[in-house]
Amino acid sequence: MTNRLPLLGREQIEPSLLELPAYQRSKGPEPFNIYRTLAHHPAMVRQWLEFADALRFEAKLSGRDRELLILRTGVNCHCEYEWGQHVPYARASGVSEEELLALHRPIESHPWAANERALLLAADELHATSDLSEETWRQLSKRYANDELIEVIMLVGQYHLVSFALNSFRVERDAGLEPFPSSSE
Repeated sequence: MTNRLPLLGREQIEPSLLELPAYQRSKGPEPFNIYRTLAHHPAMVRQWLEFADALRFEAKLSGRDRELLILRTGVNCHCEYEWGQHVPYARASGVSEEELLALHRPIESHPWAANERALLLAADELHATSDLSEETWRQLSKRYANDELIEVIMLVGQYHLVSFALNSFRVERDAGLEPFPSSSE
């Protein structure tokens, strides 16, 4: 895969962007490839990161719930980059290797907890229909407060946006990021 937009080097990126936390998360000399790509539009990326970071770091949903939604959305969108970025966060929030593999299969093929099953159904339904069924809404509403319900919808939408951008720009995974499992069956 070849990036459709050139990856900007640190010296090409607007200095104010390099001060943002997202541009400092990479452990290497350069920011992550997603940020090197989006740096072509500094005003847009600055505003988007404010929203994206609020969803990730100021959210009410647990880290585990967030990562399950993000990973399932990445799988639904066939976005291997997003998968690779979030697998370490998922593991840190308690998602097991078996559960990581199960995210690539139909929901009923794994014994998810009721709240996690509802979250994954929400990710799948939003992906397929841009809406939630009454049953999925009912299941989510039994387990999550209104602010968390808003986060569920916004998080799935946010990671569709990210996946669409990463896939369309053909952003290559950063070194060391895991690909999709070779066998999801």
